[in-house]
Amino acid sequence: MRPALDRRQLLGGGALLLGGYALAHLWGHRPLGAVESPFLGSSARTTLGAVFEALGPPGADVQPIVDGVDAFLGRGDPVVGEQLRLALGVLEHLGGAGPIGFSRFSRLDVDARRDVLESWRTSRIATKRQIADALRRVVLFTWYSLPSSWPAIGYDGPWVGR
Repeated sequence: MRPALDRRQLLGGGALLLGGYALAHLWGHRPLGAVESPFLGSSARTTLGAVFEALGPPGADVQPIVDGVDAFLGRGDPVVGEQLRLALGVLEHLGGAGPIGFSRFSRLDVDARRDVLESWRTSRIATKRQIADALRRVVLFTWYSLPSSWPAIGYDGPWVGR
């Protein structure tokens, strides 16, 4: 069982969210050839795709994952969607922080993204752990729910209706 948060950890998590929110809105980027989306926007879609490339199976198609999450959020609770969009912004702008400066998360190579997500998953800061866990759950659940992924995991589909 994890010990209760102390004041430094709580303030650190709040500062992380506030800093990421400010960076995401002040210096948000729009990739070239951006696709309009029902909810996330092109910047968050790019970050979500980068998360899936790091966590998903090598060579898996990113587009259905990003489209599925975006469409789901467009139909769902706007508060939950905003929280996920904020988490993606924080990861994008603070996830690539290193000893020599900042680099956007989506611009890191896949191995570096995996390292960032793992360091956030095991961080002492609860907010980082929550962001890493939420993004992992979202992208992997979405991938597992696609019929095109079922052969890769040995699932032959639902028995109902056969």
